[in-house]
Amino acid sequence: MRRKARFAAVLLGALLLAPGLAGAAPVAVRGRMVAPGVAVIPGTTVAPGVAAFPRLHAAPSDHAAARINAALAAGDGRVREAAASCHGWTRDVAVTMRGPRFLTLVATDEWACGAYPDHDVLALTYDLRTGAPVNWTRVLGRGIVQAETMDSVGDGTRVGAVISKALAAWYRNAALGGAVVPGACRPVLDDPHLGFQVWPDARAGGLEIAAFDLPHVVAVCAPPLVVSAAALRAMGVDAGLVRAILAAHRAGRFGPER
Repeated sequence: MRRKARFAAVLLGALLLAPGLAGAAPVAVRGRMVAPGVAVIPGTTVAPGVAAFPRLHAAPSDHAAARINAALAAGDGRVREAAASCHGWTRDVAVTMRGPRFLTLVATDEWACGAYPDHDVLALTYDLRTGAPVNWTRVLGRGIVQAETMDSVGDGTRVGAVISKALAAWYRNAALGGAVVPGACRPVLDDPHLGFQVWPDARAGGLEIAAFDLPHVVAVCAPPLVVSAAALRAMGVDAGLVRAILAAHRAGRFGPER
């Protein structure tokens, strides 16, 4: 059995917040008006110790919100089935960005189904205009992403990862140079086919990335690390994505609504 450091992200990109999507009023950030954050209904639980995803407040005409809510309901169904067949499953859910442009929910799962405990981080990011999954290559830019890969996380959700020379070089330097991982991780991080999961972290003002699909024996080599806005710009990552994350950071569009 393999324990995978699978940090699942489905990032969805858009240029504008859907006009009909319910949310807070625009806010002024450094003298400029920022698109509103969205209003969310906190989730409860789908099973003892297993948090449900929150839902968007939505009017009947809010097609994007309805699409997102349907996807979140399906996600709750998958973890409910997984928890029913596995001992001691727990899930916590955090909101790491709630507009403009994106809604990101991060679920942390832990369970004990086999000889040893396991865990996953499932990060779901939604386009607030369409509710549709994004093409990571398009969002980050073709100069950043060379290929994409897919795998399943613990609850059965199929997720994608990117193979990127720029992100891999940054991750190796940050993880090894900063002594975040042991030196024995170098061969793992030097793998040219190593994929990475990514998701916006508005609190940190950057993009979290983590090595993807590693065997249990080298799972220590895959902690999530935050790529700063400055580093993203230096790589040539899409400027619109960086602006949206920084706007959310400055306006406090993360965590519970204030």
